[in-house]
Amino acid sequence: MTLNPSEITNLDEMLRYAVQAVIEQGRPSIHPTSDNQSSLCLYRGPEGAKCAVGHLLPDSEYRDVMEGHPVYSRNVAHALIRVYPWMLNYSARMLEGPLAALQSYHDGAATITDNPGAFVRLFKKRVRDSIDIKALPASLADLVKED
Repeated sequence: MTLNPSEITNLDEMLRYAVQAVIEQGRPSIHPTSDNQSSLCLYRGPEGAKCAVGHLLPDSEYRDVMEGHPVYSRNVAHALIRVYPWMLNYSARMLEGPLAALQSYHDGAATITDNPGAFVRLFKKRVRDSIDIKALPASLADLVKED
């Protein structure tokens, strides 16, 4: 990965970093439930795995209490703003839109498959579909090309 999270200065860089990090990780950040019928997606998962938003949270800002809460919840949003104060220049829709979408695409793909290759393909497809309807910026297209 070419960009360090501390060097992120705008929304486009943030989204690129999160998408690239999930793809390079190659697997979801989940904790399987006891019945193996569903999984709980985690900001910090087993063996160092992170979800899309989890990659944006440095260890110094991560708290266990964030687990199970969406990106726009108070604990997660405040941690992101402490790390990326430029986020205050955007409306609250930034958290409710693109970052929540990436969180949803990670979590949705993770609940459909635990196969790493299939997970990455599905995550990339969901990002591509969002680019097509202009819900995510076209600048992400090069990261999510079909294999």
